[in-house]
Amino acid sequence: MSAVDFAGLRARLTGELAEPGDPSYDVARPWNSAVVGRPAGVVIAADANDVRTTVRWAGSHGLRVAVHATGHGTVSQGDDVVIVHTGRLQQCTVDPGRRAARVGAGVATRRLLDAAHAYSLAAVTGATGTVGVVGHLSGGGVGPLAATLGAASDHVLALEVVTGDGILRRATAEENPDLFWAMRGSKAAIGVITAAELRLCDVWGIYGGALYFTADHAPRVLRHWARWSAGLPDAYTTSLSLTNVPDLPHVPAAIAGRYVAVLKIATPAGRDVGADRDRTEARLATVRQVAPAVLDSVGVIPYRDITAVLGDAASPAPVHQDHVLLDALPPESVDAILGAAGPGSGSRLTTVEIRRLGGKLARPSGHAGAFSRRNSPYSLGITTILDGSAPSIVATADRLIAAVGPWTASGVLANFIDTTDPVRITSAYDRATLLRLRRMAEKYDSGGVFGAPGEVPLRREDRAGH
Repeated sequence: MSAVDFAGLRARLTGELAEPGDPSYDVARPWNSAVVGRPAGVVIAADANDVRTTVRWAGSHGLRVAVHATGHGTVSQGDDVVIVHTGRLQQCTVDPGRRAARVGAGVATRRLLDAAHAYSLAAVTGATGTVGVVGHLSGGGVGPLAATLGAASDHVLALEVVTGDGILRRATAEENPDLFWAMRGSKAAIGVITAAELRLCDVWGIYGGALYFTADHAPRVLRHWARWSAGLPDAYTTSLSLTNVPDLPHVPAAIAGRYVAVLKIATPAGRDVGADRDRTEARLATVRQVAPAVLDSVGVIPYRDITAVLGDAASPAPVHQDHVLLDALPPESVDAILGAAGPGSGSRLTTVEIRRLGGKLARPSGHAGAFSRRNSPYSLGITTILDGSAPSIVATADRLIAAVGPWTASGVLANFIDTTDPVRITSAYDRATLLRLRRMAEKYDSGGVFGAPGEVPLRREDRAGH
């Protein structure tokens, strides 16, 4: 595509417009440094009006719009795309009387957790403190307490959205309810969320943490966890990871540079945590009998610290990610996982995480959104750092995905994939949801401003040939 003349747009913005070669252009660099893009320009929005202006201008110039805040989940964009960077939309206020928070589209998880904690309240967020709150909920939002508290999108009270026609709309269960439904799960396929109002939970902390087991105990721990997790009540959310821990200065010596199995568990706790502690420790007793933990962080944790204890590494890096949902986790599937990625397999995958889902995630209350694929009991995710042997690492990941094929469910979770493959993206939604989203795209984005690579294809021309 020929160079775009941004003079008219730049003159209308309060914020900044960066083109290739400008110092601010790299603000839109993806968190995954293995992803390289070359968008036509980056609008660093100062407010919602800048978002409206950009969407209208892009639509009139035949360009598409993609949205970016913190960079997590961002995919490569080409020179027919303008990125709207919402990182400066930093409003973050808590109304303790309503038990609600209002956040701008640029607010990261850690900031919201701290703001809510000041009032002994908790926000349903992701597990990584640097992930954007709005970006996470726009794809549904499966966090470290998903089975217990549900999806982040289930706790949204209101959204402010710039749709493809360049209009800023407020969306609630009563006002523009179709848009309220769509924007909680469809990511940025129909519009750009500029602000969100969220319901907060009356939770001061959690009782939980992580148990680390050495490689020789990993197979036994995983087999036990598969049986044990299936019987946990909704009050608990848990996962089991097989991890090649990097040998870095900040990593505890007990696990640095070692292959470990990591069992994570969490349950909400009040300030009087005696009952929560006793109940959780009673359930962990059988796990502790299976093998000794070389590192044990289970205890009382302020909810605001949930990302530090139960989250993932937060530093940008070149990574490869993949993910599938599982219909079941029988012994045969555990053997398949161990054969492909267990100790002795030669796997150099950084992390293979099996999450127990279900609970409130599968049973949303109130006005559910477009977030689909809620009913699978488990998910398996791969996140691995790429190095000079990237092809062999990716091949190992592919072998693992193939190994669990007999137990793989239809579809994926929208936030757990970073891809431009329209078939794989579409698989995050059931047929009824897709049809409804496509009708809404015709209503709110008839000019096709959205639907950039990485978003669910909703327009007829996006779907051609697929």
